[in-house]
Amino acid sequence: MLFKASLDSLAKGMSIAILILFLGIGASIVYNLDSTNPTEIALWAAFLIESIFLGIYLF
Repeated sequence: MLFKASLDSLAKGMSIAILILFLGIGASIVYNLDSTNPTEIALWAAFLIESIFLGIYLF
């Protein structure tokens, strides 16, 4: 069976807020990277974390 239901305004608002939160976390990780510090996570790791956030959001 296929049920079609639209989201109410609260669910839409929460979805947008979570998306903004995930994008903000990813942007802050990338913005605060220090290329002179060898113990800092690499840029690819930051993008990996952001892609995991995106996967969680899309799932």
